[in-house]
Amino acid sequence: MGGSSNTNDPFQTPAPGAMGTRHPAGPQREYGLKLNNKAVAAVAGLPVLLFIITSLWCSYGLMFTGFLWWTPWIWLVGSVGVCVFFAVSFVRNERMRVYFFFGITGMVGILLGAAAGFHAFHSFLSHVHSVSSFPVHTNVVPSDPGLLTASQLQVMQFTQGTHVNASMSSGVMVDGHRYCAAPVVEQGAAPGVVFFWAIGRDCCKARGGFTCDDALAANARYGVFYQDSRPARVSYTKAASESVKAFQLQTNSSDPFLLQFTADPSTLDEQYWSATSSFLLVVWLVYMLFSAAFGFLLYQASKRSGGGGEGTPLTAPGQGW
Repeated sequence: MGGSSNTNDPFQTPAPGAMGTRHPAGPQREYGLKLNNKAVAAVAGLPVLLFIITSLWCSYGLMFTGFLWWTPWIWLVGSVGVCVFFAVSFVRNERMRVYFFFGITGMVGILLGAAAGFHAFHSFLSHVHSVSSFPVHTNVVPSDPGLLTASQLQVMQFTQGTHVNASMSSGVMVDGHRYCAAPVVEQGAAPGVVFFWAIGRDCCKARGGFTCDDALAANARYGVFYQDSRPARVSYTKAASESVKAFQLQTNSSDPFLLQFTADPSTLDEQYWSATSSFLLVVWLVYMLFSAAFGFLLYQASKRSGGGGEGTPLTAPGQGW
């Protein structure tokens, strides 16, 4: 293997004797390029940037409508495709192997960022999207929703006197959290069929004591339909069933209308925006710490292999990928 190495690449350093010399054939032959300090920093740091961009795009980007709704998906497919191209193209190229690592670590950052972004959207931002995108149905009678379906009941304003019967609430423990449900009833009406259930987490007792959102506010008459993940919905439905059994109530079906009871739907929007920001900041910090640890281990591996931080042989003849 003769000739000279590509000294213009800032991520690669030639091994001793690689410049202008020809190595004899045999088991002692060395490959010239090594992973230097710049490469270690780039391989560990580049995925952090891709993680942040992807998590933002796959959460806030899904708030768009029309063609813009597709842009997170275009970014995801395109960026993963570029990483796959790098990983496949340079997997057997001894002198450009650092770009193989770019492809692998970059793809990991993108996929994890997409998972974080999708979780943020479906857990928080999807509620903001619903509140701002659907009209408010006014004068909804809690004991008789009429022909309105769940898809229409995104945001509703109940009739005057509607309130949450906090004393008839129930809570069930699931994975260390108490999921709460309380019937939404008319003022002075006898207990009958319950169509709507106010819900919340960790804001009630096993029986009674429901304080979720604005349930105790005298001016609260708005309900925002709950459409979170299936496991949480099952837990809230179970809490409603417990209330039906404990207080001898009736419900319309095994899949009741679950909602958050509030005096002003915009306050829920603020809570969801804040929860999204907090969640993303936490996962960014965790991923940064993970990448820093990975970079440190990669640097230590370079030093132990004799590169002293200046460069590390990526493979020996016959041992690479």
